[in-house]
Amino acid sequence: MEPEGGVRLPTLDRVRRGVRSSCDTESWECFQCGSINLPVEKLLFDLPAFHCRGCEAPFLGEMNFCYDLVKANKRSLIGGLDNIKNQYDNPECIAYSIASCLEIADRIKTVLQGKNPDSVKEIDPTAIVDMFDGKCLANCSDGTSGIGKLVTMALAVQTDGIQSADHSRLYTAVAVETIDKYDFEGICATLADGIPLVGAFYCGSRLEKLEYCQIYRVPKLSKFLDRNLIPTGHAAVIIGAGMRCGIQYLYFLNSWGNFFCPRYDKDGNLVKAGVGKLRFYDLLCNPIMFITDSAKRVGLNRQLLPMGTGKLSDHNKSMLMGRKQTDVIPEDLSIGVTSEFVGNQPQISSKRKMANATLDGDGQTQKVRNKCRTFGRSSVDLNEANNKRNAKVAFFIFILF
Repeated sequence: MEPEGGVRLPTLDRVRRGVRSSCDTESWECFQCGSINLPVEKLLFDLPAFHCRGCEAPFLGEMNFCYDLVKANKRSLIGGLDNIKNQYDNPECIAYSIASCLEIADRIKTVLQGKNPDSVKEIDPTAIVDMFDGKCLANCSDGTSGIGKLVTMALAVQTDGIQSADHSRLYTAVAVETIDKYDFEGICATLADGIPLVGAFYCGSRLEKLEYCQIYRVPKLSKFLDRNLIPTGHAAVIIGAGMRCGIQYLYFLNSWGNFFCPRYDKDGNLVKAGVGKLRFYDLLCNPIMFITDSAKRVGLNRQLLPMGTGKLSDHNKSMLMGRKQTDVIPEDLSIGVTSEFVGNQPQISSKRKMANATLDGDGQTQKVRNKCRTFGRSSVDLNEANNKRNAKVAFFIFILF
């Protein structure tokens, strides 16, 4: 049975801690020094102390929380089945995840104010796409796909704002920041304070068949390379996290409608859908968060900066890369362990195949055939690209668009 306890909030200007969630963690005793480590209080969920206060030993117990598993003031934090967006065959997963992220953040704020969350205005993701197309495609060189598109669309929330579908609400942010993808404690703290994140990860054929809250395991890139397949990237909203048996994972809300990760009751009625789990270390880049209140800034020098020239800056590139990642990002947004370009065409060695990673929303692993539909671009003749390959470069690259 799912836990239904949550933050009980009377109509006050501040949140008063009342009935707590069963997702809250408890105190734990350090096996090394015997210290008792009390939980860390957060707005929605109490977290464990990730390190012993006495000897800094790491927390090795279990924890689990997700916006979809609790209610606050008897209200769902992400809404019902009707609130799950469905991009169908539209590959604009970035726009859909940004729209859902903003709506969920506003819904949580509304619920904690004791108001009806049904008043939260819906965002049409195609409006974000149209804004991007109108502002960027004609002027941007590095902001038209992949990391550039993710940053450009996210910054539009801060610089221009996103209109609700009925044009009665303008969603804005005072800052757009990132959290290091290796900072599990920081990501958990942000989520537990009611701030959802936009994350990206590679996806394969198993993602489509994922069961409700099952952990999705990103395939090893070597499997794609050996089978001459194209790894496809996908964006989704991160809404929870957990740890069990030493495995750290994240909950994500997808934008594939109620057909993704469905859960039925004993009578065969659909009761839950849209939420899966992802191994924490399978994040593709640093997750993005929208700060709507200047008093709640949680980033430390992690802010994405507006791009006046339309060119993706080195600063914004670095903000999307984890602190352990030493990849050099070339001017055309190719991301890889090492990379080299001959003109504008990437060349690879005969010992390694090239893996093109696209942020595409259909979740299908595609074979390298005559053509490949790319995110925000026209079809590319892969046969022509293959003819231009040679064995002069002893590395492979990942193209993220």
